[in-house]
Amino acid sequence: MRCISFVIFLTFSSCFVVLPALENVTQADEIELLERQLEYQTQAATLRMEKLKLLKAKKELGLTPYDTVGNGFLLAEYGESVAGGVAFARLDDGVAEMARLFVRPYYRRGGIARDLVSRALAKAAAAGHRRMVLHTLPQWHAARALYGTMAFEPIPAYDGVQVAEAACYARDTKLSGT
Repeated sequence: MRCISFVIFLTFSSCFVVLPALENVTQADEIELLERQLEYQTQAATLRMEKLKLLKAKKELGLTPYDTVGNGFLLAEYGESVAGGVAFARLDDGVAEMARLFVRPYYRRGGIARDLVSRALAKAAAAGHRRMVLHTLPQWHAARALYGTMAFEPIPAYDGVQVAEAACYARDTKLSGT
C-alpha cells in the first residue's frame, strides 16, 4: 500500500482522524484507514480508563491534594493491580516532602519502593525542588534502611512533623554524578 499521511487528535473524551483529500483510494486503503482509526480509538479509550483508574486510586488513598502544581503522586502497577505508590508535595521554597510511600505486601522485596523513591526524586527535581525531606517511624526498619541506601541523611524534625518519635531524613533531589 502507498503511504497515506493523516493527523490524529487524541483527547480523553474522543479520537479524531483527519484525512487529507484523497484521490483513487482503493477499498484496501479505506479498510486500512478504518482499522487505524479503530486502533487509535482503542488507544484513546485505554488512556481514559488509565486516567479513571488513577483518579479512583488517588481518591481511595486520600491523595487528591497532590494534584496541584509542584506536587506529584506516582503509582506502581503490576498488571491490573496497584503494587505501590508514593507522593510528594511542596513544603517550602525548593523543598518537597515525600509521603505515603507504600508497597503492598505481595510485591515487597522486589525493588518497587526504591524505584518509586527514585522516580519521586526525579519528578520533584523536574518540578523545581532541590531538596526532598521525609519522616517515618522508628519501627519501620525496612523504610529507614532503604532511605539510608539512597543517600538520605538524618535531620532534625521539620515544621509539619506531628509525631514526636518520627525519624526525619533529607537529601538533594539530584546528587552530583547522577
